[in-house]
Amino acid sequence: MAYVKTQKDHRRRQDIRQETSRPALFEINRRGFLQYVGAGAAALAAGTLSPIGRAAAGPGNAPANMPVNAPAANLGAWVNPDGTPAWATEAGVAALTEMTSYVSDAGPTPPAAVNYSAEDLYEQFAAGRMAMITGASVRVSTMQQQVGVENVGFMLWPSSDGESNAPSAALGWGVGVWSGSEVAASAGKFVDYMTGPEADALWVEVGGQIPMRQSTIEAMADFFSQPASEYVVAAANGITHNSWVAPIAFPIGGYRQDLNQAAQDVVLNGVDPAKALEDAEADFIRRNQ
Repeated sequence: MAYVKTQKDHRRRQDIRQETSRPALFEINRRGFLQYVGAGAAALAAGTLSPIGRAAAGPGNAPANMPVNAPAANLGAWVNPDGTPAWATEAGVAALTEMTSYVSDAGPTPPAAVNYSAEDLYEQFAAGRMAMITGASVRVSTMQQQVGVENVGFMLWPSSDGESNAPSAALGWGVGVWSGSEVAASAGKFVDYMTGPEADALWVEVGGQIPMRQSTIEAMADFFSQPASEYVVAAANGITHNSWVAPIAFPIGGYRQDLNQAAQDVVLNGVDPAKALEDAEADFIRRNQ
């Protein structure tokens, strides 16, 4: 998902539909990766930005580091049942070809973006050098402080057809209690607090997190109705309706770095996209199998 710095627009707000859940391992911080859109994005997106939860921008309106993220988002079943990657497929090659073309052909993405870190993107966006970047929802409030609430928007990934949203990674942090701990009871109480109503409200209002509890949504209705809080609503809708979760049944360490490398090989070294993805698969298997 990404940040978008926009001129102030009055977009309708969609209801947050996030049910409370309490698994053994509590996911206490939920965040979305969407697109930050800036004031300069009006020309880039040609007026296609639409209400929260949707992005009508076509594929030519790629944010700065979309080539890095899009292959994973567009592959669908990007790992096989045995945990091996399924990247060098027809869909994968098409996705990598399209995303890297935004650097080599269409031109909205600067070539240097293939080597940018996340912090580089935030700095470039805050300085007004980029109209659209990919960023985490938890960083929006900080960006609002830097450039003004009215100058930062937050939208879901655009899709190729412009009719719906492409899926985005749903990421978060987990907290649990070790079964062998000598202070398990005290730790359990702390986890209860961290996932309780009081802490959930703090995570939302101070930390910019998506609420875990339905009661928090209801109790903070006024907060979510404020323009400065629209990004939380957008992130929640994205995770609820347009997200994918990395598998946990087998190791997948470094998959984003592998796909980054594939994009770099195509853009900087002229490697064929199919070969770049085959190499990425081999690196992934060598590290995780």
